[in-house]
Amino acid sequence: MTIRAWTDGVWTVDMPHKVMGIPVGGRATILRLSDGRLAFVSPVRLEDDDVAAIRALGEVAFVVAPNLLHYRFVSDAKEHFPSARVLGAPGLRSKLPSLPIDGDLDGKSLPGLEQHRVGGMPSLGEIALRAGDTLVLTDLCFNVRATSSWLYRLYLRRGGAFGRLAMTPISRRMIADGTAFAASRDVLVGWGCERVIVTHGDVLESGGQAALAEALS
Repeated sequence: MTIRAWTDGVWTVDMPHKVMGIPVGGRATILRLSDGRLAFVSPVRLEDDDVAAIRALGEVAFVVAPNLLHYRFVSDAKEHFPSARVLGAPGLRSKLPSLPIDGDLDGKSLPGLEQHRVGGMPSLGEIALRAGDTLVLTDLCFNVRATSSWLYRLYLRRGGAFGRLAMTPISRRMIADGTAFAASRDVLVGWGCERVIVTHGDVLESGGQAALAEALS
C-alpha cells in the first residue's frame, strides 16, 4: 500500500477490502495533532513497510475507531503502535469489551482537531473529525465513482449514491431522529471544509462544502 499526503499534516493509506464479497475498499487517515503527534483514524490492515512509513511521520499517539461499526483492525493497529491510546466512539467499549479501548472520543481528546458526534443515528454513532480544511468521515457518506462490481454499482445507483458524495441507502435508514440529524448536518456543513476524506470511495479534493450539503440534505 502507499501512504498519500493530501495537505500538511493529513495522509491516507488505502487497502482492498470486501464486505460479503463486494469490493468496497478501505481507507485510514493519519492526522497530525497540534502537539506534533499523530492520530491513526479508522485503521486498515498494514504491511510492514506501511508501519515503517507511518512511524517515519512521527509518533502515533492515538488509534481511533470513530464509529460503532468500523473497528476491525483496531487491535492490529494497537499491536503495531503499542504506546498509542485507543479511543473509540462512545458506546463502542460496552459493545465490544474485548477491544483494547482506553477511552472514548470526547471532543477534547485529540489536540487541535474538532470533533462532532453525528446526531440522530445512534446505531452508527459516528464522530466526524475536522483538521483545518479537511473533513474526515467514516461511514456517514461514501464517494464511489467506479467499481468492478456490477452489484455494488447497481445498489448505489438505485439509492442515488453512485458517482457522487452521498449517504448510502443503509446509512439513510440509520437516521432515527431527523431533527437531531439536521442539526448535525448544519454543524458539518458549517465547518466549510473543501476536502472530504471518506473510508469508502474517492477522496473529494475540492467542493466539499457544497457536496456535503447536498449529500446530507
